[in-house]
Amino acid sequence: GLGLSRLGSESMYADYRRCMEALERTISGELTAKRSALAEAARRVEHNMEEVNRAAALIRDETESEHAGVRERLEGAARVKLAVLGQQLSALALDLEAIDAFISDVAATAA
Repeated sequence: GLGLSRLGSESMYADYRRCMEALERTISGELTAKRSALAEAARRVEHNMEEVNRAAALIRDETESEHAGVRERLEGAARVKLAVLGQQLSALALDLEAIDAFISDVAATAA
């Protein structure tokens, strides 16, 4: 009985080892495939992040250029308007001086 029992145990152990090795191959194969898929997904996400950063930088550069152009046009228009207003102010000042001189002349003549 002892020899048969040991043979049965060895056979069961061999079956157990074969099953465990098959399970290990299946698990490690699936995990390797899963790991590979996850690594590829991570690479795609990193690539997408780089694309977003590039697009954001491009838009930022374009926006800054447009902003600079708008600012330059605004400053140019303000300079022109201020020059026109300055000329108007000078003309008004001359008119005021002329009126003041006329009033002084009339007052001097009347006195």
